[in-house]
Amino acid sequence: MTHGTDNISTYTGSIQKSPQYEDRLDTVLDAVRSLLLEKHNDYGSENLKRHGMFGIVVRASDKIARLENIIGKGVPSMVKDEKIDDTLLDLVGYAVQALILKDELMK
Repeated sequence: MTHGTDNISTYTGSIQKSPQYEDRLDTVLDAVRSLLLEKHNDYGSENLKRHGMFGIVVRASDKIARLENIIGKGVPSMVKDEKIDDTLLDLVGYAVQALILKDELMK
């Protein structure tokens, strides 16, 4: 996908190689993939489809509000043992789910 297009599978942007960045990126993307597969197994494939893009936006908005509380106000997370990384991974996961859902809706 070139920036601004609607098809993620055709990304052709120029990328400067950085082994350290690529290793970290692989680690984070692997964590996101594992999280999404775990959630998919727990909730099934119809869970996010039930409320569509609006439902994803609401859930992502909840995660952003949690980050604002944790980072901006110094308020501890209300969800026991959820760390900032967990919330950020959830946000990435919702973005990925939105891309997948968008592609399914456009078929």
